[in-house]
Amino acid sequence: MSKGKFENLHRYFSQLREDNLTMTFEEMESIIGVRLKKSAYKYPAYWYDSKTHMLPKCWNQNGYKMEGLNLKERKVIFVKNDLTDKNNNIDIMRNNTPISTMGESRKQAGVTIDKAIEAFNKYYYDLESDENARYLSWEHCYKVFQDAKNKESLNEDDINYLSLHLAFYLASWGMLRGSSFLLQKDYKVHIDVIKELYKPIYNNLWGIDYKDLEKKQNIDNLIILVGRLKTIYRKKRINVKEVTTDISDILITKVLLGTMGCIPAYDEYFKKGVGKNNITTQRFGKSSILGLLKYYKLNNKDLEMLRKKVSKERDLEYPQMKILDMIFFQLGMDNK
Repeated sequence: MSKGKFENLHRYFSQLREDNLTMTFEEMESIIGVRLKKSAYKYPAYWYDSKTHMLPKCWNQNGYKMEGLNLKERKVIFVKNDLTDKNNNIDIMRNNTPISTMGESRKQAGVTIDKAIEAFNKYYYDLESDENARYLSWEHCYKVFQDAKNKESLNEDDINYLSLHLAFYLASWGMLRGSSFLLQKDYKVHIDVIKELYKPIYNNLWGIDYKDLEKKQNIDNLIILVGRLKTIYRKKRINVKEVTTDISDILITKVLLGTMGCIPAYDEYFKKGVGKNNITTQRFGKSSILGLLKYYKLNNKDLEMLRKKVSKERDLEYPQMKILDMIFFQLGMDNK
């Protein structure tokens, strides 16, 4: 790597012989020679490797792995890579709260829970580090749809408002580019879709958890809803001659994630994330959904800790499927 200001820290780890090391932020700063960025004191994701985070390369490229991060006490624990598999009592810190990665769940499915938490933290760091981050478009959209669900009925103004939110969220999430038929439509193209979402037959799908989505009636209703939404959009697209492709699963799953929160968005990076980590099939359908539910079930304790903490911090009840969306989208991004 281009070491830059972290050259001294990189050299320190290259010469280190200890198997375990606990280092305070102050000690690290004394080695580097400058104070760490404010982000290092606030966001766990700053400490995880990425294209823009150079600090973690100092230990990662010298055979060490960060096994504990405590922002409250301002200290980090490092362990040699060949020792990490022997340790089943690792605490990964989310702000000031320990999230324990239990030995049982860490061995299940295709990606360890500590790697999933790392991916979640990276995604969450990007979301929190910019008050106008495009990923926040999901929050804005999801919140208004959840609030509308509590109304006895929706009038025309309500539906227009929801349609406008859905349109912007989809635009922010890349659905108004390239050959998308939505480029040729105004925001009201979603009105019939919104009316379909609020039909009583789909009531159980709103913010559904993995236990309920496993039930045959609910997963069948989800597949029915997917088919209905595709039919509605096909009718809206019929006079757009330039577009010949069918309504994509990407569009439908993004709509469902941003409104009901009942399924992750099956876009390129999410599919790559679940595929490369052997979680489930990349093609959207019952089989793929059941694979996701199995992963959540196997890692329920750890994923629920993440979900409850982010829900409290964001003042919005994040659905379980959104947590999976964040994790596997980030894992897919990391492997692009």
